[in-house]
Formats: sequence, structure tokens, C-alpha cells
Amino acid sequence: MRIVVTGGLGHLGSRVVTALGDLGHDAIVASRRTGVDLQTGAGLAEVLAEADVVVHTADSLRPWDSGR
Repeated sequence: MRIVVTGGLGHLGSRVVTALGDLGHDAIVASRRTGVDLQTGAGLAEVLAEADVVVHTADSLRPWDSGR
């Protein structure tokens, strides 16, 4: 299964990506560093084009705000 993980390079998201990969899924990281910006929508359509599932782990749209 192709699963897109928003915030997939963050604290929680990276663990989700690893767990999904361990279970044999194709875990796709969606983050600013991979060209996907949730605030502007840039790159979003492309990464979601063939997704079966989306797991949303992004915690902030502002890089300077860790949500704490």
C-alpha cells in the first residue's frame, strides 16, 4: 500500500514512516524538505496522485513554531 505521511521527517512522522516500511508499505514522506508545502499546496497534488492512504503527522505550518 502507498501511504503518504505528512510531516514524515519530524519527530512523530519519521517513526510512522519507519513502522510502515517495516510492515512492508511504501511510505512516502511529504514535507517541505521533499518539496511538499502544506501551507501553499505546492507539490501536494503530485505526492497524493497515487496515494492509497494519508497519515497526517505535521504539527505546524510555520517552521519557527514547534507548537510548544
